[in-house]
Parts: sequence; structure tokens; C-alpha cells
Amino acid sequence: MPHSLRPAGREEFVYRPMPLIAPASLFVGLASFMALMGMAGLVIALSGVLLGLLAVLKIARSRGQLSGRLPATLGLVLSAVFFVSGSGILYYEYVNELPEGYRRVHFPNEISANQFDVVNGRPVLHPAVKPLVGKKLFLKGYMWGTQVTHGLDRFVLLKDNGKCCFGGDPAPWDMMEVRLQGGRTVDKLEGLVAVGGILRADPAAYYERGEPAYVLEADYFSRAKTAFGAD
Repeated sequence: MPHSLRPAGREEFVYRPMPLIAPASLFVGLASFMALMGMAGLVIALSGVLLGLLAVLKIARSRGQLSGRLPATLGLVLSAVFFVSGSGILYYEYVNELPEGYRRVHFPNEISANQFDVVNGRPVLHPAVKPLVGKKLFLKGYMWGTQVTHGLDRFVLLKDNGKCCFGGDPAPWDMMEVRLQGGRTVDKLEGLVAVGGILRADPAAYYERGEPAYVLEADYFSRAKTAFGAD
């Protein structure tokens, strides 16, 4: 319609396309609530922050040619809020999961990675592990498969769950027998568990008598609250 004949007060509709990154930012922002549940959710939230920033910048640089500022901004804000909140929760759980009087130990790096030395034909502890023996340690791992699932007063703890899942036998430095003290028993748990107790070690016991090289006299057991110290 010629400009002169356009009805008064009616504006011409201008179509502005919305880039897919804008609704994607909002979707990831909504999914970022999973950051309140663990590390995997934090990765989602961080991805949402980056995606939201890209979306907002792309729309801003279009100089009005693109729409979608609201969903992009909302996605960015949600992702940022959940990331900060989830990080705070995870840090709080990490700090408070350590029982009083225990030393936090990374099973894969501080024990398993330090394989036994051989002196005069006999296996001996690696020098890095010796200071841990006789100390009250707090560490994490996976309960090895057993036919008994209830009322366990001892079980084998693995540094990871790859050995059992692929059918192999773990190396002696990749596992330890957890012996619960004071008549306590526990049920088999899937996934990561946390244990605390006094570490005993005798590498020769494994090769000469088929007994565990590492034994943890445990008085603490729970499902792990965080994955820190196990990967």
C-alpha cells in the first residue's frame, strides 16, 4: 500500500529472524538446574553460560537485525545462577564430607599409582605410600562385586570400577580389603563410596599367602557425597 494511503497509527511489520542459539541458550539454562545435583550438572551450566554469552553477543552485534535477546539473556542468567549455586553446594559438601581426625587421600594417585618396589627379591611399599601406613585415612573407591549384598563386615575396595566391569582381576595396589570395626556391617552399594580408617600394608602377604596387600581397619563408611578424590 502506498505510504500516503496507509491507515493512520498502523506501523509496518518488520520481520527479524531469531538465531537458533537464542532458544538453545534458554533450553540449556533451564536444564542447568542439574548443577545442584553434581559435577555433571555443573558442566551443563557452564556450557549454558558460554552459549548464552555467544547468543547475547551475536544478537547485540546484529544492530537490530536479529531477535531473541530475551530468551538468550534469560538462558544466560539461569545458567550462571545454577552454576554458582551448584559450585557452592559442591564445595560445601567437599569440605564437610571429611570426618574429623582423618587425612584425605586420593586412592588412584597417592596409593595405586605408586606400585610396589622390589628389594632383595621381595616386594616392598613404595616410599610415597609408607607415610600413610598406620594413619587414619579417608578415601573413595568402588565395592567389588560379591554374591553377598547385605550384612558385610568386610569387602574389597577398588580404585575404580573398570577392572570388575571388564572381567579382569585388579592388581594388588589397585585394591584394598576394608574390614569394618566394632561389629559394624554394611550393605553393598553401587557407585562411589567413601571409607575411613587405619591403613595397614604388607605387599609380601599378597604374593606369599594370597592375602590383601592393603587392609583398611574402617570405622567410617558412606556413599560418597562428591567424586573428588576418586578420579
